[in-house]
Formats: sequence, structure tokens, C-alpha cells
Amino acid sequence: ILISIIYGVLFFVLIETPIWIFQNHIFKSQNMSQAFISIAFFCFLIHGIRAFFSEKDMVLVLLLISCFMIVSNTITFIFHFRMFVPYDIVMAYKGRDVAAMFLPSLMSFEVIIFLITLVLGAFGIYKLVEARENQKKEYLYIIQKYEAKEKNWRLGIVLTFLVILGFSNIQYFTPHLITTNMLTFFPRYVKSDFNYISKSNYNKDIFIERLDSDYDVIVIQSETFFDISKIDELTLSDDVTKYFRKYQSKGLGGEVYVPVIGGSTVNTEFEFLTGLQTKYSNYYMPYQNSITEKMPSLAWDFREIGYKSIAIHNYKKEFYRRDEVYPLLGFEKFISMEDFEEPEFIGGWMSDRDIFKKILSELDKKSNKPRFIFAVTVQNHGPFFYEDYKDLLDIVNIKGLPQRDKEQVESFATGLKYSDIALKEFMEEIKKRDRKTLVVFYGDHLPSAEYKMYSSLDYFNKAEKMYTSDYFIWSSEKNIKGEEDMPIVYLSRYLKTMFKEPTKVDSFVLNNVSTKAEYFGVFEKAPPYKSLINTVLGFYGFNEDYESALSIFQR
Repeated sequence: ILISIIYGVLFFVLIETPIWIFQNHIFKSQNMSQAFISIAFFCFLIHGIRAFFSEKDMVLVLLLISCFMIVSNTITFIFHFRMFVPYDIVMAYKGRDVAAMFLPSLMSFEVIIFLITLVLGAFGIYKLVEARENQKKEYLYIIQKYEAKEKNWRLGIVLTFLVILGFSNIQYFTPHLITTNMLTFFPRYVKSDFNYISKSNYNKDIFIERLDSDYDVIVIQSETFFDISKIDELTLSDDVTKYFRKYQSKGLGGEVYVPVIGGSTVNTEFEFLTGLQTKYSNYYMPYQNSITEKMPSLAWDFREIGYKSIAIHNYKKEFYRRDEVYPLLGFEKFISMEDFEEPEFIGGWMSDRDIFKKILSELDKKSNKPRFIFAVTVQNHGPFFYEDYKDLLDIVNIKGLPQRDKEQVESFATGLKYSDIALKEFMEEIKKRDRKTLVVFYGDHLPSAEYKMYSSLDYFNKAEKMYTSDYFIWSSEKNIKGEEDMPIVYLSRYLKTMFKEPTKVDSFVLNNVSTKAEYFGVFEKAPPYKSLINTVLGFYGFNEDYESALSIFQR
């Protein structure tokens, strides 16, 4: 057991190395219960494996696993500021053309030295264990073989099962949440959680302007958008978000809190369309591995009050399974990259101007129904290679950036400038329309976490700033105005409640997930919220609990 504990600590340190090397400033925010629980699971896992392998073979297997995890964690931390999850392998394959674009960003001096050190360290550990095993006395082998092996075999099965159960919940780091996660494996707890949510009442103190259902509603999720002008430490040669701020000031606007950084766009998309947090899902990326049946969303909500729901995305339709997921979320029509003719490309991605034109062309089509259009842009997707921008556009110069970031962040800011101009042109066309129109615009996440600006600028001293974008809600009737910061799930429920009476789930989210602290932290009433999310995502199987969960969305 002592040897297992020693190995457990060793391999935990190995796998956690990328955090300390590449993002050491964020480790200060991790609590010790995370480290303790992780080490305990490693010790259990190793003790189970030792029942089936010799010590040398066990170390070889664990070194291979550790090397894979270290490299994977390094990559996901550099770009997304999070630990590796198994589905990243599938996404890397499906998006291999996109992933290949980021490879040059990985070839830094620090990463190369780190990988060389890793290989040499792993080889050294293996040779030490090999020497140790060769020096063991014969009676130790006899004891292990005849006395301990049978006992360890039974213990190994039990411990391995506990590890699998535990790791499925390791994304939540406090003991309270670990306990909560374990309990939600058992359906007998789910019913009482549903009963709790079904008693939620809409807080009348939350004032939301109610609109008639004759508006065309346009939602634009803008790729890698945020108002960079908010960072006082940077001096830009041009105001790259002035038109965005103009419409933000003429409607309801502020900061919006999102679940991801540098990628995993569909998690922000999922949270907006469903009003449910991925943080409490037992699936890391619901689009990819859990949405196989119809589930509640804004698209269904608008269809219920007579709207036609349309999704537009100017990239491949099969990426993130959008072509399969959108119909299940209630969209009647999906326009993808294949439906655009002679598009313009900026930085290697289709321009925002093209998707805005596509939205306008849909609005120009005759329809007896108002439209709910959900558009996901792609223009400002990284990487931001200077050479791809300087020959086509007037580059925005920025003072105050770390030298390593300068060219790429300037290219990013240049892309924001041209998105802002395209937004202005789009909004001017919207204002010419006879039909009442509501426009919701928000950014899905900030640029990749690889940039040194996150650790060098005081603006990002608080980690939640890395998960904070910007939004506005603008009405052609000028009847919506104000300033309010909100989580993306709150923005979703807010929009829905502008057109429909809030359901019990709407009321629960509006009452309990309205602030930065509630969204990023763990609020008191999280367990029933988690049970509901995982039931509608099919985690417990589609049974009477699933039907009970769906009924709450309708009440």
C-alpha cells in the first residue's frame, strides 16, 4: 500500500506538471481537496493495477499513460485553459484540418525542452524500477505470487471500479460536490430533485420587458468576440469595437459569462440554446456525445408560439454534429458552409459579412411566420497568422502587449475591426425593415489561452475575466435599454421570458444563476439543477424520470 501511495503521488505530479509549467499563476486558485482526491484516485488505480502486472510492467504502462496525459494536458491547457478529456481525441480527428493550423503555435522553445525532459525523465524512472526489480530477493516474489496475489486480485477489481466511478466525477473538486455527484448516479434521488425545481416560482423583482410574438428574432453568436477596448493597459491605433458599443448603448448590454476559452464553441452554444450549464453535466461536450433525442431549447420555444426556427453556420455542417443536433433542438432549417456561394475569407475563415448577408436573404423571403434565426459566425477563429492579415487588411497596432503575442493579437484585433464594420452594415439594413426586429449579439469565448497577455496584464488577474465576453439586445422599437452583466444561461432565459411566461426551469435559473458568483461558483441549490441537466441529456437512460424532467420544462 505504501508503494502504491508513493507511485500515486509521483504520477499525479507528472500529469499535473503542465499546469505548473505553463499556467502556474492559476494553480493558486485550486483548493487542496482537488489534489488530495486526485492523488487518492491515483493510489487506488495503481494498487488495482499491481494485482495484474509486475512492478516493472506496471510502471511501463503508467509511464505511457502519463506521457500521453502530460502531452494532452499541455496542449489543452495551452489553448483552452483546461485539463484534457477523452473526447478531445475524437474532436482532434474530426477537426484535424483545423487542429493542423495550430501546430506551429506548439513549437515553442519551452515546449520542446519540456518534451525532451519528459522523455528523459520517463526513461530514467523506468530504468530505476527495472534495477529495483532485478535486485529483489526471491522470497519477495514467492510472497507476492502465493500469498498476496489472490488477495490483491479481488481488491484490484473493487478499487478499479471505484476509480472509474470516481474519475467520471473528478471535474468537480470540492468534497461536497463529489458526494453530490456520487448520489446522482442513483435515480431514487432524482425524483425529489425534480419536485424541488417544480416548486420554483418566478421572482417578480426580476423585471423583463414582455414583447409581442410578431418580432423577427435574430441571435448572433460571434466567434472569439470580446470588447478588447475594455483593457486599459492596451493602446490600440483604431477603435475596433465602436459600432458594437454603439448598439450596446442603444439597447440592453453588458458582459456575458461563458463556459469556455479558446475553443469548444458548442458549449457556449449549448448553454445559450438550452439555458443549462455544461458545468453540471456529466458529459463534457453535450453536442458530441449526449444529444440523441429531442430536448428543450429556444428553437422549440419559439416554434411553440408560431415562429420558424432557422440555424446558420458558415462552416462544415457535420462539425460538432450540428447537422444531427440542430433538428433535435428544434431547428427546421440549417444553412451551412456548403450553402454559401463565392464567400469572402479573412484569416482563413469565411467572413462575418457573408453570414450577415445570408441572414438578410432569409429575412427577405416571404413568410407568414416570424423568424427565429440563430447564426454562429466563424471569421475570428484562430490561429491569427500575421501573414494572412497584413496583405489584405490595415493592421491594427497595439501598445502594451507582450512581444510574443504582438503580431497574433494585432491580427485578432484587425479581424474584430472588420467584424465590427460588417455588424454596422448589417444593423443598418435591419433598421430599414418594416417588420419589428430584435437582435441579440454575444461573443462565444476569448482567444486561445496560449497568449502571454493572460498572465502579464492586470486585467486578467481574476480568472473569470478569461471567461467573460460581451453582449447586447437591441430592438427596432427602442423599447429595451439598460446595462446588466449576466451568465449566458441567464441571457437565454431572459430572451425566452421576453416572449413567453417563464416555466419552472426558467424561474429556477433566473432566480439562482443570475450573477457571476453563482455561475462560476457552486450555489446552494446546484444538486437538483445537476439532476435535471443529466436526466434530459439521457445520463440515467430515457425512462419515466426523463418524462418527468421534460414536463417541468413545459410548466
